[in-house]
Amino acid sequence: MEYDQYWNTVSAVAEPSQWPAWQLLEGYIREGQLRLEIGAGIRPKLPFSGTIFLDTSENAARRLAQRGALTVVHDAQHPLPFPDENFDLVGAFEVLEHIKDDVATIRDIKRILKPNGYFICSVPAHMAYWSPWDEFVGHHRRYDPRALHQIFIREGFQVLQLCAFQNIVYWFQRTVMYRVALRGVVWSAQQFPSVFSRAVDDVSFAPVVKLMNLFKKSGLVCWDPSAGDFPDGSVTNLMVVCKKI
Repeated sequence: MEYDQYWNTVSAVAEPSQWPAWQLLEGYIREGQLRLEIGAGIRPKLPFSGTIFLDTSENAARRLAQRGALTVVHDAQHPLPFPDENFDLVGAFEVLEHIKDDVATIRDIKRILKPNGYFICSVPAHMAYWSPWDEFVGHHRRYDPRALHQIFIREGFQVLQLCAFQNIVYWFQRTVMYRVALRGVVWSAQQFPSVFSRAVDDVSFAPVVKLMNLFKKSGLVCWDPSAGDFPDGSVTNLMVVCKKI
């Protein structure tokens, strides 16, 4: 099923506050900000008010607009259609790994951020966890935390925090059994796309998120890279908070 068609089958627009990431993001939300979220689909992580949502999907943009959101249909693999120093905060959650030239996109995000503006993103971590699912959903890579930190430093950002919900069953994701199970999931998604999309829509997806959270350690864990503190191999997904300098 194509990306645009998928967002037409999902039943409901998700509320940003329902996601575990909200406990980090809400600390950076301010009144009067102008924000941009890249690649939100209809599962936005930033508040509807004060945020422009950019996505390649016309269906996602239409459905967000029905909630009163400002939307732009655009592919972030091309230069972003905004003036320099326009936004206080830019978010891109599970997006950079889909972009072939991720560094060019990071550079463009810096361009549209105001001085001292924030860029917050989430990405899959560690190539050791590469699986058939990564290939199926169009990932180009998973990220090493230290290497990603160096990219942001080189592109003119200060990395304030590297954060994750640590997965206590991370070891299982390196096993043959896990990869075999994922191949079955991918096969099901390829053979029965409509059934699969309904299975992961927002009605059934919210309980899945809650179930996944049972397998997290106690809340969000953050590291300070300026002190040489980095996540270890137990982290499977990473959130990064950067500041334009």
